[in-house]
Amino acid sequence: VPQPTDILLGRGEKVQKCPGNISLRRRLEIQRSAYDNGSKAERSLLIDLTLQSVKGAGGRFLQHGKNGYYEVDDDVARKKISHDWRNLRRNNKEGVTTAQDSM
Repeated sequence: VPQPTDILLGRGEKVQKCPGNISLRRRLEIQRSAYDNGSKAERSLLIDLTLQSVKGAGGRFLQHGKNGYYEVDDDVARKKISHDWRNLRRNNKEGVTTAQDSM
């Protein structure tokens, strides 16, 4: 069963409104400038630091399967973080409201 600190992988409103996913987006927004202006190595480091920060706070990266939720490996979690950063960049270019804008 997902906890408030867990990050859910997938699509849809349920995933987007999960407390852990909202927290992750806020965290990424705070670090967005460093990510956007960083080298590939620096972005990779930021992804790893974000992953460790989520896990250090008791969060897990969860995917829903046939038998419920299961924890994904770190490579999949890194891809999720990277994907969310790209979405933030794209959404900000398109003028989409971010989690910080709605606070």
